[in-house]
Amino acid sequence: MWVGTYQEGVFRIEKSPTGYRISHYVKGNTRFDISSNEIRDFMEDREGRIWMGTKGGGISLFKYSSSTFTHIQGTDARRDGLSENHVMDLFQDQQGIIWIGLSYSGIDKYDPARNIFRTIRKDHDMSQNGSIFTIYGKQDQLYLGTTDRLMVYSTTNHQFESDLGGPSSRKHFEVYNISEDSDGNLWIVTTDQGLYRYNERQGFVSFSNSKENDRRQYFLYAVKALRSAPETWIGGHRGLERFDLRTLKWKDWQDMPPMKAVANRPVRMIHEDSRQNVWLGTLGYGLLRYDPASQQLLTFDKKNGLFCENIRSILEVGTALWIGTDCGLFQLDLKQLKVIRQYTEATPAPFNLPNDVVYGILNDTEGNLWLSSNKGLAKFSQQRGVVKTYDVTDGLQSNEFNTNCIYKHANGTMYFGGVNGVSYFNPGALRANTFIPPVKMTGITISDSVYPPHLKEIVLPHHQNFIDFEFVALNFSNVKKNQYRYKMQGIDPKWVQAGDRRTASYTNLPPGSYVFKVIGSNNDGVWNNIGTTVNITILPPWWATWWARSLLMLLLASGIYGLFRYRLVQQPRQREAEIRASLMAQEAERSRFSRELHDGIGANLSLLKMYIAAFGDTDIPLSDLKDRSEKLLAGSVDEIRRLIHDMQPRNLKELGLVKAVEDMVSLINMGNGLSVFFTSSNMPEKLPEQLEINLFRIVQELLQNAIKHSGARNVWLQFRFENETLIITYRDNGIGFDTSAPPEGNGLLNIRNRVMLLKGEMTSKSGPQGTEFHLRVAG
Repeated sequence: MWVGTYQEGVFRIEKSPTGYRISHYVKGNTRFDISSNEIRDFMEDREGRIWMGTKGGGISLFKYSSSTFTHIQGTDARRDGLSENHVMDLFQDQQGIIWIGLSYSGIDKYDPARNIFRTIRKDHDMSQNGSIFTIYGKQDQLYLGTTDRLMVYSTTNHQFESDLGGPSSRKHFEVYNISEDSDGNLWIVTTDQGLYRYNERQGFVSFSNSKENDRRQYFLYAVKALRSAPETWIGGHRGLERFDLRTLKWKDWQDMPPMKAVANRPVRMIHEDSRQNVWLGTLGYGLLRYDPASQQLLTFDKKNGLFCENIRSILEVGTALWIGTDCGLFQLDLKQLKVIRQYTEATPAPFNLPNDVVYGILNDTEGNLWLSSNKGLAKFSQQRGVVKTYDVTDGLQSNEFNTNCIYKHANGTMYFGGVNGVSYFNPGALRANTFIPPVKMTGITISDSVYPPHLKEIVLPHHQNFIDFEFVALNFSNVKKNQYRYKMQGIDPKWVQAGDRRTASYTNLPPGSYVFKVIGSNNDGVWNNIGTTVNITILPPWWATWWARSLLMLLLASGIYGLFRYRLVQQPRQREAEIRASLMAQEAERSRFSRELHDGIGANLSLLKMYIAAFGDTDIPLSDLKDRSEKLLAGSVDEIRRLIHDMQPRNLKELGLVKAVEDMVSLINMGNGLSVFFTSSNMPEKLPEQLEINLFRIVQELLQNAIKHSGARNVWLQFRFENETLIITYRDNGIGFDTSAPPEGNGLLNIRNRVMLLKGEMTSKSGPQGTEFHLRVAG
């Protein structure tokens, strides 16, 4: 039992074989003391540790295994500490996250999963540039090269042991790379002060200004004390140089002709592999490999598969050499000396990198590669691709790292330097977040009206069809990496990949029933596939309801039926009116014709009668009577011709032959006795006037005979125009007539006369089964 007091610290009461043992802890400066005597809250976490919230002392964390305290406090120099030291409440949720209630500063959160990545910073307040350019490990010490000094950090105590600074004469000492020779000396290159040697006895010794160094190259990027020879190779912006460790003098490349040819190329990194081959990563010239045994130099560039000529890092793993460049990650087979693979941002998933710039490469015990870039740290597997990408939200110093600024400790801890310090971790300590987060609605807005987010059923009128949803996955470990998918069933054919966006909007939804579903994942991609749903029903407007549509259909059907009935009633009346009008027109035509005959022809005949009666009268010469009679007859003939011409059917001139016949047939079919079936094909729109009149009269005679004499029920009449010839076929199912007997009337005679007038041909056949006529007239 733990008992916290107001002023007297903490009492721990334990049961023992002899009774109870009481331990008393008060404020002190050792790891067996608490940080404040005023205790505000207790909590036991899942690991069995006791958390004590205090007033003024932050948190004292007790471990049973060592019976010691660790203190968590807030200071101005530490941005990862508590916001203040007055702790009121402590709570651990089902995810293992510890929530800390403070007196004035709200709530702090401690996430054990995000505490895997630790950070080394040169200045806790970050008031100066915190960039780390190089990391060199020596036993349990890290030598860190910064923008202005060399510092030593203890991996055991997790604190800086010493600040070596730089040469006393140099105020600015930017350390870019470090290498150690066989005597334990550190060789240091800087970007603006050249080459230095450092040991504890002599401190910093400069070799940059020796007169043997003709090029006086100060901006150096890489240094390597070789195992194969007592010399150090140095790379910089003006190329590659060598320094003799025995004579402590600079050397030229006269004894190495292959290297002399490339010594002026900018070198950013130097690596000596397990076979003592030296690899040079250049700026703009690809990767170079020098074999000291054979003195042969190989170049890997665009010509042989290394499509990026800016090299940043190299890692040898078995028979593979992994190369980090500005254009992704390359794999080189050391047996074939051939580039066999390239991985970039554009490589198909899951082998696509988060960023094409690969600053550093380390490998863990499981065969994974760890790649630092401008977008965090990626865990890469040759079998599974990019397993996961970590960034600043996971606890890294920054998303941006520095070239070849890496180190791997013997215990497996990895160190990556970047623009804000060093991030270090042990891959074996990383654990995936297996927590399945509940997914909840946090907001529903419909046409600017806010609805309670817990609703599962919403019924809306048709005009409220603009809907916005807000939702959240309740994973509080690195919430920025929670992912979401949503779908409106009835609208979205498939899931919408929302990424880390927690909103969804739908506009102008049509009436109907919908189900909105959203699912979410935690920061490690563990999905809650059940998610949460909201049922949405948008009612149709009244005019789109089933009863309104049914009523409309009923009204439409009634209207159609009424129109149909009206047409049925009106058609006989219309036909009757048309027949009456036709008869009246025929009667008017007869009256006009009678008047013409009476007034014109009748008068001429009366006058002619007088001329004939005057034959033999001596007072009028015979020749004069003859001339007058001939003139009178000629005028009468012309008058008769004019009347005949005027007798052309009125609708024939307006409509043409085919339409006039159709009109005549329709009038006949209005009766109850005879049905005429008329067809025509390929008929020209217009025929010669006399041809149309005579053909019309022929058809008129045929149909009149059918009505008066044939006793037929049906008549089939066809017009066909072929090869400039008009063919008329007539057939009925009447009683027929005797073709050998003389005709009783003038109808058949008139037909034959008209055919002869048109210089056509006519054949006929008649019997008990009916009568047929076939006429052929040139068109």
